[in-house]
Amino acid sequence: MAVTVYLGIDWDKDGNYTDESSRLKVDSLVIRRGRPNILDASGFVQMEPADVWGELRNYDNRYDPFNSGGALYGSILPGRPCKITVTSGVTTHYVFMGWITDIRSMGETRKNVVFRASDGLKFLDMQQCDEVSPATYTVAAQMALLVSQSDWPVAAGSTIEDNGDQNTLYTPDETQTIYNQMFEAAEAWGGTIFINKEGGFEYRVRASAAATALTLTEDEIQREFETSSPWDEIYNDIRVQGRAEAATGTAVNSTSVTDYGRRTMSIGGGINDLVQTAAHAGYLANWVLDYAELVKRPLKVKLTNRFTEQFSLDLLDRVQVTIAEGYGIDALYIVGYIEHRFQTRGNCMTVLYLEPYRDELIDWFYPMTFTFTLGW
Repeated sequence: MAVTVYLGIDWDKDGNYTDESSRLKVDSLVIRRGRPNILDASGFVQMEPADVWGELRNYDNRYDPFNSGGALYGSILPGRPCKITVTSGVTTHYVFMGWITDIRSMGETRKNVVFRASDGLKFLDMQQCDEVSPATYTVAAQMALLVSQSDWPVAAGSTIEDNGDQNTLYTPDETQTIYNQMFEAAEAWGGTIFINKEGGFEYRVRASAAATALTLTEDEIQREFETSSPWDEIYNDIRVQGRAEAATGTAVNSTSVTDYGRRTMSIGGGINDLVQTAAHAGYLANWVLDYAELVKRPLKVKLTNRFTEQFSLDLLDRVQVTIAEGYGIDALYIVGYIEHRFQTRGNCMTVLYLEPYRDELIDWFYPMTFTFTLGW
């Protein structure tokens, strides 16, 4: 599976991408997206901004910001939109869409420049919320409001799932970024925010019911997969704190305390924690405790020379994993982390962290979806 990598950069920010693929040193390119863990002591783990590393050949000083005679003079700056795709045969997949965050020379002897890029989560984490008045919103409406406040460039391909008609008071906090306030709202309902591989913003409720995207078997995974030990992910004491009426709830799994020691995870307590009542806080605490027990066996999978399996997946896609021999694994997972590490001769090694999937519908958590345009 030899792949061709395309790198496009919009140097003028006019919507037109310049093909820089011939300058790209492909075996320098690394793309990381997602979250390395599902839970930690502070609660649900946020999806992290994407991190892209690459190197461009600069033998004629094309990327030198001081080269006044160069075609790109005045445009070698951070904040330039970029996109990366891969092609094998007639099939092309997006793998990243975001912004250049840094580009600089490696010195006279090598005549190359290194560049870094990140996605829209980085953009949202640079914006303060200072133009919104306190009001009651559904979580979906709050997400749309914050996106609008951010002045993010718009395009098709983004979605915000709706929790239903549950309205809660949202009070803007000017000391926090838009990203932090989005995550606070998502955490209180067990949801997730992330940027898809085509640059679109997505909010998924915890009962999101996307179709299974792919089945991985021993043939696809080969011998390159790992399972975690229970103490890597398990928690046995979950505390949820709600803003309204100082609501609190605690769930304890006494049977696992002696096995792993008491490990406590706390969720909530922020100015816009959307947990409204003690009953809701307790219900969420029990759900997270069950979830913590479930996710104690994530998988780490390495794929090489498997074009479809490596590049068709995106974050939070569902995957059916079947590994019978020696493991007896036949279960649904969701993609929590993707790393593409490109190599010579058109090869690429992809690492996936797969989180066990739990499909649970709760009476006030409806997986209704409306289309929302945002991204590029």
